[in-house]
Amino acid sequence: MSEARRLHPVSALIRLVKWLKEMIAIYVLIIIGSPDHRLYGIVAICAISLFIIISSILYWLKYTYRIEDNEFRVEYGVFIKKKRYVPIERIQTINISTGIIQRLFGLVKLQIETAGGAFEAEVELSAIRKSEAERIQQILHEKKKWLREEKEEGELGLEERVLSKESIYHISPKELFITAATSSGLGVILSIFAFLSQFDELFSLDSIFNLVIEKVEILTKEGIGAIIFVIVLLLIAAWILSMIGAVLKYGNFTVEMHDGQLIISRGLLEKRQVTVSLERIQAVRIVENPLRQFLGYATVHIDTAGSSEAASLLFPLIKKRDMKEKIESIMDVTIQEQLHKLPKRALRRFWLKDLLVVMIVIIPLCIFFRPWGYASLLLMPAVVVLGYYQFRDAGWKIIENELTFAYRILAKTTVMMKKKRIQSLKVHGSYFQRNLNLRTLISYVHSGVGLGRYAVVDIDVKDAKKIYNWLSKRDGDIS
Repeated sequence: MSEARRLHPVSALIRLVKWLKEMIAIYVLIIIGSPDHRLYGIVAICAISLFIIISSILYWLKYTYRIEDNEFRVEYGVFIKKKRYVPIERIQTINISTGIIQRLFGLVKLQIETAGGAFEAEVELSAIRKSEAERIQQILHEKKKWLREEKEEGELGLEERVLSKESIYHISPKELFITAATSSGLGVILSIFAFLSQFDELFSLDSIFNLVIEKVEILTKEGIGAIIFVIVLLLIAAWILSMIGAVLKYGNFTVEMHDGQLIISRGLLEKRQVTVSLERIQAVRIVENPLRQFLGYATVHIDTAGSSEAASLLFPLIKKRDMKEKIESIMDVTIQEQLHKLPKRALRRFWLKDLLVVMIVIIPLCIFFRPWGYASLLLMPAVVVLGYYQFRDAGWKIIENELTFAYRILAKTTVMMKKKRIQSLKVHGSYFQRNLNLRTLISYVHSGVGLGRYAVVDIDVKDAKKIYNWLSKRDGDIS
């Protein structure tokens, strides 16, 4: 691919739509301006639009990409010529996704990310054929592997080979339904609005929001009973929306193994594909919200260094009885079923912290919303139960060169970290913890463009010292 190539012409349309969306506010200000200058406003809108159209076409004509001298090279710029050369050995992840416009024309968007790419992809090809994206992905993978092998052995050449993909996971209709029904809701609802935002050039959501505000003002005059009734309806509607969003987001979720790389694909309307090298995985995280835990399911995430996505979703839903074999077969981690627990004296601290938090909610409700506010007192036994489970599920385990942390806020989280992946370990003790010989232990690993933080609270001081010495390889003291 040493010959320079252009993006598909649809990339000019994508850039045009993006610019027009950004300019909507200016257009509105021009239109609602002084009637005496309406003609000038129309001329200004036409001139701006014409400039955007011409610049989008020129940007497409000037944007080229190629692979040459073990670099991915991009050249672009209308008035100022810009060049970006990305060494292939620095490439961490390659993401393939399909937006609304791309899908209409049978195209995809390819993003190349490096460890130093901050919060944006180092290279973005906004519109190319799917076959071209797969070809680029294969060439980069082959060259990167060759460079790595050449560096290690100094004598291997790049050979043509056919590498088969091994299917690791495919979400079933039953699992998709359970995932949708038990999702947290907020993320997938936001996904729906993100999807609708792609149609901003066709319609606006402002009128809908204004109508909602008017109805809320009317409802406040009807009393607390009507408000509670509407809140319940809104919660049901939010749950239904979250189910729809989850189906759109996680439909066709598949995981494949291809020569040391995980290829994760998902999405019904907007298709996304993420390629993750096993070498870049820093931690494996198992999350069990209460409902999924009751049904015997869990969600698995992986923290990856150098990716704009801090944690990639590996399995949106998997049976716990199958999880251990599945994870250990593809990654060098061990799922520990028996952990070292917290000392019993830590239990009262969990209860006290949870009760203090809930009292901040209960007291205002009881004062300002009587008598309905007294119903919030039912939260107290609920947090007592939650505090017990937070204490019971927390723990740690060291086995050879692997550290496992487990903790619960509302969902139970178990994270496995290799010793060589842990960036730092912090031991912290408050005044009240010191009186009970307890500490908080915090570990940091690379996650996305920052650090992932995992903590076990109120661990015994002797256990904290043991873990600290295991990582530091010396017999030191902790404060």
